[in-house]
Amino acid sequence: MMPCRTAPGVGVVRRTVTLRKASSRNIRIECLRPQHVLDFLDHLEDTRDGRSNAPATRNLRLAAIKGFFAATALWDPRNGPLAERMRLIPSKRAQRHDPDYLDLHELQEVFRTIDTTKADGLRDAAIFLFMINSGARASEVAGARLSLATLDGSFRHVRIVGNGNRERVCPLWEETTALLKHYVASFRRRPRTEDFDVLFVNRRGHGLTRSGVLKLVKKYARRAAEKLPSLKRKRIRAHTIRHSTGVLLLRAGVDLSVIRSWLGHVRLDTTAHYARLTALDKRQALDEFFTLGKLFLRDASLTEQRHDQELLHWLASL
Repeated sequence: MMPCRTAPGVGVVRRTVTLRKASSRNIRIECLRPQHVLDFLDHLEDTRDGRSNAPATRNLRLAAIKGFFAATALWDPRNGPLAERMRLIPSKRAQRHDPDYLDLHELQEVFRTIDTTKADGLRDAAIFLFMINSGARASEVAGARLSLATLDGSFRHVRIVGNGNRERVCPLWEETTALLKHYVASFRRRPRTEDFDVLFVNRRGHGLTRSGVLKLVKKYARRAAEKLPSLKRKRIRAHTIRHSTGVLLLRAGVDLSVIRSWLGHVRLDTTAHYARLTALDKRQALDEFFTLGKLFLRDASLTEQRHDQELLHWLASL
């Protein structure tokens, strides 16, 4: 077996970003140790000489590293012990921030900035309403297919293929259906042969990409922020619309298990996160809770009844 080259060790990982590609290709898997990974993770968070990344980013990089070493154990069982040691590297506790979302008024303001008299404008309006209705991710919007949308009949819906090829069915509003039908019939550009079934097409006849959907959302959000200053305080991206759909469903009284299926969440606790997004919702919930006491003493004679003194003395002696 060839001898190991010296792998980056303590204090050396900070210089690995400048290593030549030729030398980095010569580092063998068996030369790596958990300490090398820990040094690399510390380098990510180092605000002076490193990348100044947040703990959440550090955890993402660690997850990728663990996945890589788990794969090497499948390729060669001799890498199993090393993969197990890498798996035991703990993640760092990261503060979880509540995601931004748009309320109904803000969503309407963003929608009004779209010029539906133009072909691309009507397509963008259809995309935006489709996202609010279905809570689709940007990748799911880009992957939407004509063959998976039922725009006629009593049950109008769209089948969405999400992460891990998990499929879900989302009912469509009448307004969404009407706008999609109008877009497909009159404003959808002729797609290329390979993108014939793609629902949303760009000017070149190709299907929109995930980044293309993100650019559209940011563009109209910036326009709306000129009239609605509250939007300037929010970090708006395509996933923000998805969060907004979850909040709207929750405020409409839809059960969390239904919202989970609607948005395609794997775990229910992901859906439950929407229940603690706004302080306003919490306040309203508490107000409703404290009014429940009135339901138990509807008989006024009970509240006016004088307490038995002996009973009070007995209670005080407990």
